[in-house]
Amino acid sequence: MDLDSGAVVAAEIHEANQGDTTTLGKTLKATEDNLKQVSKTPPCPDDPVDLVADEGYFSRDLLKRLDGSPWHSRIVRHTIAGDHAVGETMQDFCFKTTDQDTLVAALEMLGLTKDGQVLGDWLYIGRVPQTPGVYDANGTATTPPTYLNGEYAVYRATDAQAAVILGSNLPLGVAIVNPPDGIPLFGGEWLQPDLATLQAEACARIDAAAEALRQTVLTPGTGQMAVYQTKETQARAILQDPEPDETKYPDIYNEIGITADSVQEVAMAVLAAAERWRLFGRSIEKARLAGKKAVNAAVDQAALNAAETAVVWPALP
Repeated sequence: MDLDSGAVVAAEIHEANQGDTTTLGKTLKATEDNLKQVSKTPPCPDDPVDLVADEGYFSRDLLKRLDGSPWHSRIVRHTIAGDHAVGETMQDFCFKTTDQDTLVAALEMLGLTKDGQVLGDWLYIGRVPQTPGVYDANGTATTPPTYLNGEYAVYRATDAQAAVILGSNLPLGVAIVNPPDGIPLFGGEWLQPDLATLQAEACARIDAAAEALRQTVLTPGTGQMAVYQTKETQARAILQDPEPDETKYPDIYNEIGITADSVQEVAMAVLAAAERWRLFGRSIEKARLAGKKAVNAAVDQAALNAAETAVVWPALP
């Protein structure tokens, strides 16, 4: 509509599964064609016309396409007040999930629900058709439609909410995916998290879990570690010495009657404890390396989540 005269210059009808940012280009093309028929000075890149639209048409990709066109953007950029800073942009995420309850539970863990309701704008779409059905004149399906695996939803997030989503470790059954054909498009832009960043974060979590597990069997302090190493050295030597005495192996003799009843038994107990730790440490290291390898081989976030969740840590010795 021309805001000065109120005249309708284009009235295009688009399919319901096409979002505003997708259809605007077609509408503008029809507008240009119509104005060329009635105006001697239709919009052109050298003399662009202001284009006013609501927030549903806002996306950075669309603004880039309008740059250098006959249209000078006056598209509203969505802002909200309250708990969020005014001026935050809205960004879209497409979730693939097994069912709605699983997705809502995942959003609840991220603090994106209140009283069981999802905060902000979201649309649970459910199953998405892959091929349309064929129907006869009576509306009876002669060829039923087929559907993509899983169910889908779109979520419009603020910058703060997007940071929470991108920094999260989504549970099995929920993944961020590229929107398939047929998904309605909100006024933001589709965001796919950077896989390399997610992989680095997952590897850091695996490293931290491995270290935490090691610390459960290590006594804090370099001094105590030095004591353990001295005892192990003495234990190895004493079992090879035909004439051991307390002056040569004071740490082993110090534990007679505490750890075991004889010097040889104390030495064997010390070595057995050291070997248990080494076996435990090797198992931790094997799980850590295998987990990081699987994470770095993941081709999407769903595979990454599965790889991280599949890490099997050894039981405490």
